[in-house]
Amino acid sequence: PTDTFKEQYDNGDAQTKVQMNINKFILMINNQDYQAAYDVLNDNFKNNYFKTIDDFKNYVKQYAYKYNNMQVDSFDVNGNVYSCGVSLSDATNGAYVDESKGTGGSGYIYSWKFYMQLNDGYDFTLSFEVQ
Repeated sequence: PTDTFKEQYDNGDAQTKVQMNINKFILMINNQDYQAAYDVLNDNFKNNYFKTIDDFKNYVKQYAYKYNNMQVDSFDVNGNVYSCGVSLSDATNGAYVDESKGTGGSGYIYSWKFYMQLNDGYDFTLSFEVQ
């Protein structure tokens, strides 16, 4: 993390930290760094839904754009688990949209519901509702 990230994260409340971590996750996807994104997933979640990184990669390619803009729609806390609803929209205005997905093209909004646990420092684990 950059010094600016650390300062904002250290001074932020739980909601800020969760949103920053989700943004980091989306940036990993946008950079096609699927390994880094896969590594932050909760182990039990991976074992249940994405036994391999290829399973995860295929899911992301089906339910997200190649380059995504992120908007937070909801935030909730249940014990030490934070949930956050996020809308992903096409950041390229259709330049990389796979019309064969049947999603309605670049105007389609993908909805993801994330669940996060914040750990020490800048560490976190993530899961999400699988469609």
